[in-house]
Amino acid sequence: MRAAADAGELRVRVPEDARAVPVERPRAGGCGDYATSVALRVAREARMRPLEVAEVLSPWLAAQPEIARVDISGPGFLNLTLAGATAEALVREIAEAGLRYGHVPGDTGQHVPNDTGQLAPRDSGQHVPRDSGPHVQIHVPCEVRALVVADSVRRILRSQGTLVRVTCDAVPDAAWVDVLGICVDAPGRPPAALATPKPGLASGTLATPRPAAVPAPNRPSAALAPEPGFASGDLATSEPGFASGDLAPPRPAAAPAPGRPPAALAPPQPAAAPGNLAAPRPAPAPGDRSTSCPAPTPGSQDTTPRPTPGPQNTTPRPTPGSQETPRPTPAPGDPLRLGRDAARWALLHPAAHDRARVTPEQGGDLYVEQRESNPLFRVQYAHARCRALTRNAADLGFTAVPGDTPHPLLDALADYPTVLTLAARHRAPDRVARHLVVVADGLLAYQHAVLPRGEEKPSAAHRARLALAEAAGTVLAGGLSLLGISAPEHL
Repeated sequence: MRAAADAGELRVRVPEDARAVPVERPRAGGCGDYATSVALRVAREARMRPLEVAEVLSPWLAAQPEIARVDISGPGFLNLTLAGATAEALVREIAEAGLRYGHVPGDTGQHVPNDTGQLAPRDSGQHVPRDSGPHVQIHVPCEVRALVVADSVRRILRSQGTLVRVTCDAVPDAAWVDVLGICVDAPGRPPAALATPKPGLASGTLATPRPAAVPAPNRPSAALAPEPGFASGDLATSEPGFASGDLAPPRPAAAPAPGRPPAALAPPQPAAAPGNLAAPRPAPAPGDRSTSCPAPTPGSQDTTPRPTPGPQNTTPRPTPGSQETPRPTPAPGDPLRLGRDAARWALLHPAAHDRARVTPEQGGDLYVEQRESNPLFRVQYAHARCRALTRNAADLGFTAVPGDTPHPLLDALADYPTVLTLAARHRAPDRVARHLVVVADGLLAYQHAVLPRGEEKPSAAHRARLALAEAAGTVLAGGLSLLGISAPEHL
């Protein structure tokens, strides 16, 4: 857009911050990798139709080396297809990153619990990358599904560089910790927030009222000056018997009720009938600085927004000091009988608002059966098959070498970092679980073409196919570790 504006093809004000330009994944019916509605937003300022703005921007976007194709849809939406990396580059990237493929670079300094629930040593390669800014506190009720979801969200957020602290209303059941590998930093209600609170604010109380200013010597305060229109004995601020210019002694204020500011903080106003409260002072005329700001109506409360303590922040993006209370639909039964892997999958695979199937009546026994209809079995079996392909290739005398091998499985592998980003943003480990099913199904359909058949000799194509299969196995192992589920070598 800046290049089009500099060339005189578009007369708009280009924002300095690139984040002001909306870019998101295409919705239903869209195409490409990303879509933007920037043409619709600047059409009024450019005095052009949105479709015309899109036609101006399209060739400038297509000229970028990172963009392979630009399509215009609807009234002026721009759909962008990125120039994806070659199959060899993608497979090599996954092989170099290993289980940390899709993670942000760096190290948070926090360790990921291993399969036994203990913290892995730093040199084990299981520590996660870092982002120096965000830190999130997650507080959950003492319920088994909420704890499992929070534990997986912790792992995913850490992979995206966010420091996480998980607290729970009470100490989790010992069986949940032993069987499901739940890790909670501290039981009990958490502090009001991780951020430093403002002085004078206590958790659950209103702000402390400011003390009244002390009048300067020989200069009466405006709030204590005599007001005309009040008879003796009324609620006027002046008292009979005082000379002009003297100050009337202020009446003692009533003690405020605990937790509520007193309504008498507002000064009395003129033009009130005898025996009644003072009427509100009229608003000052524009430009008139002789009067103070209009006082609130007596008896009313100050409606200025106050910081609300407590774990109420449910925004999807991590912000420094934010505190969240995710509450997924509780588990309808005890999942411990399913074992760790099946129980965690049964609680994490459905979306948080969907009911998990853990009882026999709901079909929970499916997750412990080795059959094709069990998505957990397909994911773990696909990982085991990948490891078997590597062993069988070694017996045949060849190893994996990345090469250009076009296959639909590449798209699923390339989308994995985006899936992790969205899962962290929306606190949705079910997105990772569903994507692993897609990768597993693609690998199971591809496995039969990896090794030579019959009298066929191993070739460069077989080495490239094996490298692609191993990359898929790496993604499966990394995703299962973020869900707290084992990736078996044999099955």
